[in-house]
This record gives sequence, structure tokens and C-alpha cells, in this order.
Amino acid sequence: MRYSSNLRKKVVEAYNSKEITKFKIAEIFKICRTTLDNWLALEKTGGLYEAKKRTNIHLVKLDREELKKHLELNPDMYQHESAKIFKVSHSTIAYQMKQLGISRKKNKKTSENEVKN
Repeated sequence: MRYSSNLRKKVVEAYNSKEITKFKIAEIFKICRTTLDNWLALEKTGGLYEAKKRTNIHLVKLDREELKKHLELNPDMYQHESAKIFKVSHSTIAYQMKQLGISRKKNKKTSENEVKN
């Protein structure tokens, strides 16, 4: 949850007046004591009232087409093995496979036929 800069300013001013303890300030303004400590630390650096820059860019570590080719050539390879080859985590492989619509589950009928033979 993002608190308004106006609230932050009021809380820090209340603390700087030295009339109330940190515990009481947190109780009055209904914020966590840790939040108050963080705001006081930010005030010392001058970054209390500045909005943090946010980006909507999702960095992709892995080329999906390259992964797709790899999985076509190695359909029986485990995700953790593919992860080592691409130098990413197995969860990255799982996520990219899901995005590509590739299931990691094997075809049940194929598996049963192999066992019977």
C-alpha cells in the first residue's frame, strides 16, 4: 500500500516535534512502527517525498523461439536440465513453456503403450 506524501509529512513532523513517542505516533496514524522508522531514515536522505519510479518493462531472459526449438529436439529433457543449458531457473522454463502452450505432462496413451511393449 502506498501512503500519501501528505500523511508522510504529518507523521515526520509529529515525530520531529519530540512531544510524542514513536509508538504513539504509529498508533495515532495507524501505521506500523517499522514504516515510521523507514520514513525517518528516508527523511535523512531527502527521499521521503519523492515518488519511486516504476517500470512496466518485463525483462525476458530467454528467447521463446530458441526454447521451442530446443524442446522439439529434446522432448524428454527435464525442466531443470533445460534450465542449466539456458542458464536460468527451472521456474523460468516452466513459465515460458506455459506461455508457449507446451505441456510438461506426457501423453498417457503413449506411456501405457511403451510399458506394454
